[in-house]
Amino acid sequence: MPLPFHRQLANLRSYLAAYGGPYGFWAYFRLRLGQKGRLVSVKPPGGRYPATVRRGTVDVGVWDEVFISREYAAPTAAAPEYIIDAGANIGLTAIFYAITFPEATIIAIEPADENWDLLQRNASAYPKIKPALAALWPTKTRVNIANPSDASVSFFCSETTGAGTVQTVTVPELMEQHEMPHIDILKVDVEGAEKAIFSAAAPWIRKVRQFAIEFHDRKVPGCRASFEAVVSAAESECFRKGQTDHIKMKIEATRLNSDN
Repeated sequence: MPLPFHRQLANLRSYLAAYGGPYGFWAYFRLRLGQKGRLVSVKPPGGRYPATVRRGTVDVGVWDEVFISREYAAPTAAAPEYIIDAGANIGLTAIFYAITFPEATIIAIEPADENWDLLQRNASAYPKIKPALAALWPTKTRVNIANPSDASVSFFCSETTGAGTVQTVTVPELMEQHEMPHIDILKVDVEGAEKAIFSAAAPWIRKVRQFAIEFHDRKVPGCRASFEAVVSAAESECFRKGQTDHIKMKIEATRLNSDN
């Protein structure tokens, strides 16, 4: 169903404000008008290189969240060195981080073949983005996409007794592979798999300095509780932007991370 005219006008104004000029007008209509699903390339605000999306699909909603509403913009204590983007989709959040923190190494993890080609394509202009075709998981195993007929931003993985189609990767494994002594930002948007991930996070959770998490308790009850069981309110501070909880470890925890 098309948005009411006043909503469309408000969105257009947001584009003009984000881009600070007429390119915002062109970008707004480039992403929306024309054949639905067609691949189109548009430069993000502040970006030198265009990113490719599927026109008129959920990709456009993600574009708006990431680049126009700036849902992943959050203050950091220092310029991040290491970022993990779990649930990278087609790479828009990874690009946002690459533009904002050009010196950071960004591991962009995506389990779905449907998104993988675009993730690789979009990451190719940013050598600090390292795409990985995998699912973040508490153990090394193989899983399946449980809802392949849903929208590409809603895919979630489930364990299977048979041979799964998707290889998993763990946080400690990523840290070892990429020689990360700590993680400055762990972004997690994995459609409910966060419950399993944080339920087994005690060995590594103190190595993370800041989180950007979308909890999916509506899909998998207990997601937020699994995180709060390993990170208490006393050692962290949180604010919400859009659907994302930005959770920053307090100074004492950050120092502990540096010492371990």
